[in-house]
Amino acid sequence: KISVIIPTYNEERHILSTHQQVTAYLARQDYSWSVLVADDGSNDGTAELVRQLARDESDLALSHLITGVEKYLFDVHGY
Repeated sequence: KISVIIPTYNEERHILSTHQQVTAYLARQDYSWSVLVADDGSNDGTAELVRQLARDESDLALSHLITGVEKYLFDVHGY
């Protein structure tokens, strides 16, 4: 099984077509696969679109990357 990671930051306008192209290619392959969208703090609705897609597609997942102040708080304070 392979996992394809799609990094995103404010990709609301492009994530649906990117997802369609990636999954169309993977669906033609002879191996199992999954897609992980790694969102880097988008504030444009990218994460919500991916969440909606993932409700219907078991091979799709969303991960939020921790950066900036959030990373500092996690590293220093554990939250």
